[in-house]
Amino acid sequence: MIACYDKCLEGGYPVGKNLWDYLLKCGNVINYYDSKHQETIKQYNYCKDFNIPPYKSLQETPVVLLEDFSIIKTEVDSIVKQTKEENNGSKK
Repeated sequence: MIACYDKCLEGGYPVGKNLWDYLLKCGNVINYYDSKHQETIKQYNYCKDFNIPPYKSLQETPVVLLEDFSIIKTEVDSIVKQTKEENNGSKK
């Protein structure tokens, strides 16, 4: 996993998608499932869908949550971009 992560960073590839693909081929996904992470993703989606902050102010928001939201946004944006590129390629 670490080698895959390092190669993604060096090559500029989408880290999350490549790690997921690697995990599906070489590991047991259930060993990496964490309900806490799933709750963070749900919280991110709720905040994004309803355009509300997770806490009353930025000062009250834990730094870890901001970092998690940033990671989630980066991965979602990467998937959207890749999907658009694939769809544009199939239309040609």
